[in-house]
Amino acid sequence: WGRRAEWVLFADLGRGWLVGPRAGDLQYPGWALPGLSTFRADAGVGIRLDDLGLYIAKSVTDARTPFNFFARLQPRF
Repeated sequence: WGRRAEWVLFADLGRGWLVGPRAGDLQYPGWALPGLSTFRADAGVGIRLDDLGLYIAKSVTDARTPFNFFARLQPRF
């Protein structure tokens, strides 16, 4: 394939919410942020072979969440 395989390690932390009048744990005023304890994080490993990437990720904030496997057909960056 032209290049050798590359190992990839990654981590992600984040959370989504709506902006507007406060409504439960989903909607917050424009000046407010949700509490840090509501954010979720995951970590993973993968292998990239030219334009094909195969990855597996696992939540580190919720042990009950199963592993997530995914593939990319083009480099992300």
